[in-house]
Amino acid sequence: MTSASTVKPTSDFFRNNNYFGLKPENVVVFQQGTLPCFTFEGKIILSSKSDLARAPDGNGGLYRALRKDGILADMEKRGVECVQLYCVDNVLVRVGDPLFVGYCLSKGAECANKVVPKNAPNESVGITCKVDGHYQVGDGLVMLSNIILDAIYLSSKKLSCSCLYEENDEIKFLTV
Repeated sequence: MTSASTVKPTSDFFRNNNYFGLKPENVVVFQQGTLPCFTFEGKIILSSKSDLARAPDGNGGLYRALRKDGILADMEKRGVECVQLYCVDNVLVRVGDPLFVGYCLSKGAECANKVVPKNAPNESVGITCKVDGHYQVGDGLVMLSNIILDAIYLSSKKLSCSCLYEENDEIKFLTV
């Protein structure tokens, strides 16, 4: 997945390097969506007098782009059963981690993500948690005041799992 500014250079890079030995039809480059930018006061930001400023739509935009650009349908057609998803700037990712993928497969997990302990209660990271019976990454939780976070952290280690934004997902899970 690329952004508007990296889609052409990324495609060119793969083409110029003969797709690193892969068949060109097996290298799929698609673009992340964007959202309008706002100030902290909720006002729209303009990039020019007549254009809205836009920014990539974040980690969640991946799922929309996979569906919108037909990537999920293509993977189903090819018989792909699971994928590893991670953020490009995640230095902790072990690409194709056989232990993680094997564990997920052995447990029949439709979706799994890796977590590590937070360094401090006020560390600004997503928190893997359960809300109304459903697991999610609670990015909004980092907006709580440090005092509230300290109290939550000390009283419940359940909110101490920092999400690495690395997932192993079954295609059938992503297409629901």
